[in-house]
Amino acid sequence: MKPLIIAFLCSFSSVVLADCTQVKEDIVIGCTYDCDSFYGFALRNNARRLGYKIKTVNLSRQDVALEAVDAILIPGGADINPELYYPAIPEELVTYTKKLLGLVNFSSEGKKRDPFEFEVVKSYFSNANLSSTPLLGICRGMQMMAVASGLPLYVDIKHELGIKNRYNKLDKIILDDKSSLLGQFYPRGRTYGVKYHHQGIRVDYYEENKEKFPDLKIAAFSHRKKIAESLEFVSRPALGIQYHPEKAVTLGNGRPVWKWFLSKACEKSNSR
Repeated sequence: MKPLIIAFLCSFSSVVLADCTQVKEDIVIGCTYDCDSFYGFALRNNARRLGYKIKTVNLSRQDVALEAVDAILIPGGADINPELYYPAIPEELVTYTKKLLGLVNFSSEGKKRDPFEFEVVKSYFSNANLSSTPLLGICRGMQMMAVASGLPLYVDIKHELGIKNRYNKLDKIILDDKSSLLGQFYPRGRTYGVKYHHQGIRVDYYEENKEKFPDLKIAAFSHRKKIAESLEFVSRPALGIQYHPEKAVTLGNGRPVWKWFLSKACEKSNSR
């Protein structure tokens, strides 16, 4: 069976999570970057399926405090500058990473987003008032959640792991821990996701230093556990995923992620 057909069929195996009944008129979703195009469509489409009314605000363009939104979304996008995680890693890994800087796609988007999103994640985890605010990081968003938590990245998976860079690829994702949040989304222990990345969480570093990250859990992988596909946080409703649930090819597969995110946002909204 072709992967696209499998992805379509697997979308029907997702568990149905409990819904939150909306009380406020609008659920406010704060995006650290563009919440239009695919992301806006996915948010609106899934909110409509749940019977929610939402509005999105761009946190980087508007003077909006994190405490004023009901959920935070960090979407995909530009490469992350390795300088952000140099202070958290051993000097020998810093030296090694600097030799690979030619593989980083530095951009004006990344230059703008790096310090802002790094601070958003840091503020999120340090602010007790945000303990029930859901945070969803997609692709770059998951990587930023990792970096802000002290985890470094593979600069280029083709160069470092021998895996083709995942530009518009459909990958099989295996749930390593079925008791995890993603395990609840996909009880069969697998799903498929559209990928568009060449960086990724440095899995070997995480495995060798797990004791440093007691609140983090990597529960899903692809490519024989070489590429991390999820990042879950024990203490907060925070989830990072490497694949793109907003893409139309796997829209059904992405619904459990959006349903969790929006339901948690609804709960946050009702608690105000």
